[in-house]
Amino acid sequence: MPLSLSYCTKWALAKKKPWKIIDEETARECHHKRQPYSAIISKGENAIYIIDIANEWVSIIFLDDMLRQYLRYDFKEVEPGRLFLRGGYFWEYEGDTDNEMGRKIFRFEENGYSLLAEDNFLTNESREVEVNGGVESNWEKYPEFGEYMYLCRKERDGKV
Repeated sequence: MPLSLSYCTKWALAKKKPWKIIDEETARECHHKRQPYSAIISKGENAIYIIDIANEWVSIIFLDDMLRQYLRYDFKEVEPGRLFLRGGYFWEYEGDTDNEMGRKIFRFEENGYSLLAEDNFLTNESREVEVNGGVESNWEKYPEFGEYMYLCRKERDGKV
C-alpha cells in the first residue's frame, strides 16, 4: 500500500486527529517561513508518522494502529541546515488502552553526553543512566519540504 502525505496546522495527540487540515501550498509557505505545521504520512487511511515542524525544531512521531504515539524523536537545528537529535521517547501501553505502562526518555548533547530515564508505572520504579559516547548518528540534514521519510527511521544505530 503506497504512502500518502497530507498537512495540518498541528496533530492533536489526545484526540488522535489533525486540528485543521491545510493544503500543500499553505504547508510549503509555512515550511519556507519556518512557521509551525505538521505533515501526516499515512498508509491507507491510517496515519503512521507525524512530522511536526516549528522554527528550529523537527519532531517525528511514530503512531501505532490505535494512533497512540509510541516513539518520538525531537531534533533541533543547531547549525544552519543541520539537525541534532536532542531527545527520544518510547511509550508502552496497557493492551488496547491509552494507559501508559512505561516510558523511556533519552536526552542527547553534541558533546556525547546522554541520559536515559526509565519509568515503570506498574511497579512505580524509575532509573536513570548517564553515558558518554559517540553521537555521530544523531545528526541529520534539515528536511526539504515534503521530504521527511529519511527522518522516520526507528533504529538509530542502537542509540534509541
